[in-house]
Amino acid sequence: MILIPLLSLGIFILCLVGALISFQYFTHFQSMVQMDRVHIVDQRQRAQTALGYLVAFSFAALLALTGILYPAFSGFIPQPLLPVATEPNAPDAQTTLLPGETPGFSPTQNPPAATTEPPPEVAPTRILPTALIGNTGGAGANIRSIPGLGGVIIEVLTDGTRVILLDELQEVDGFDWQKIEMPDTREGWIVTQYLIPEN
Repeated sequence: MILIPLLSLGIFILCLVGALISFQYFTHFQSMVQMDRVHIVDQRQRAQTALGYLVAFSFAALLALTGILYPAFSGFIPQPLLPVATEPNAPDAQTTLLPGETPGFSPTQNPPAATTEPPPEVAPTRILPTALIGNTGGAGANIRSIPGLGGVIIEVLTDGTRVILLDELQEVDGFDWQKIEMPDTREGWIVTQYLIPEN
């Protein structure tokens, strides 16, 4: 959101510089027209060109200024009015009321029932615990496809790698195995002694 005002500010400054230079050329050529009557046509053409640049740069500077000020005043722009829903049984131009009658529902009509649906319940976001790989002596931890030493090694994660701890924990081959999600979102199993819990 800050990019538009910064870009507009840069354009505004460039346009002001261009307008000042154009004004300088315009006044220079205007004075040349008065001093040198021999080349008056050429000098007038140059003065008109400089005046055209002055107007163009000034207009561009105003446009850039609106880009700078837009974020400040964008909250003040009135919002369009939403159409107002009318009551389906409200009297209109074609309804004729007899003296003593009041507009509204007749005894035979049922008033429209207000149907208010409760907002859908949003399930709370569950934050899964994380842990860092550690205690490997720098060798890294083997991540296996299934719990146990017979599982295929699918990855070796280095110390300090953050993993997500999933809900599955099993004891196989004399070790506690934790199911994890690796940084690349693949899942695997690791011996719990190589996990340092974070939260």
